[in-house]
Amino acid sequence: MKKHIMIGSLICVATVLIFLVFWGKLPSDVPIHFDSNGNVNSVLPKTAVVFGTPAICAILNVLSGFALMKKNEERTF
Repeated sequence: MKKHIMIGSLICVATVLIFLVFWGKLPSDVPIHFDSNGNVNSVLPKTAVVFGTPAICAILNVLSGFALMKKNEERTF
């Protein structure tokens, strides 16, 4: 299970690195939600998307991984 936590955390770090590579091409407000017609109806600041989203994913990855380890449940991925 620890291997899965590490892999998930590495994916989150890789996401930040990819965002940083394209930092200059990202708009200041990044669209995050669209309606059924394809119109933007929600945006977040660039810094929140680049750093906040991967950080939240990494925290959830670690918390859920350790919660499953505590229960001693075997999961097939």
